[in-house]
Amino acid sequence: MSGRSRYNAKGNPKIDVQDEGTTILTALLTALNFAGAGVVVTEGAAGEAIITIAGGGGGGGGNQRYYILGSHNVADGSFDVLRLTSNGQVDVGFAVPDDFASLNSVEVMCIPTGIAGAANIDLVSQYAAEGENKLTHTETDNTSTFPFLVANQLTALDLSSVFTSLAVGDYAGCNLDANAIGITLNMIAVKLDYNKV
Repeated sequence: MSGRSRYNAKGNPKIDVQDEGTTILTALLTALNFAGAGVVVTEGAAGEAIITIAGGGGGGGGNQRYYILGSHNVADGSFDVLRLTSNGQVDVGFAVPDDFASLNSVEVMCIPTGIAGAANIDLVSQYAAEGENKLTHTETDNTSTFPFLVANQLTALDLSSVFTSLAVGDYAGCNLDANAIGITLNMIAVKLDYNKV
């Protein structure tokens, strides 16, 4: 045991504040300020702080919902897939569930048939709730590139850049234009990762 006191001048225990095992606070801890959307702190028993983080999911994720995209006539091994060819386009869709509070990510899982680095795939979304015009929200991303793609390696493509105003009850579609990336992408499912109400 070190010679340093484990208590401060008032007799309260000293607290070592760490992030993933690395000390991030060097001065004496005098207050905790919980910040960020979805974080709520309430007082329980005397001296107890109850910290509630929306979604409650471990590992940084919230609740997840999956939407299968199979074409029912194209297969990649045992996977039923929706095929995006090098010069082609495909449309994928999903619905936003009733317990949706905020978006973490929208991803489409795919199997590349070859190797491509920094693939430029153009995205156009349209989404709206029942009773709204289908073009209530339209967003385009023609500049983002996707990470290095490896043949037969399951890869998630993040579509979140074109769903910035997603809300509970929305029905959503996204057009993916392969923009001559040089390989085919066999798409399996859309994953919606979100925080609950």
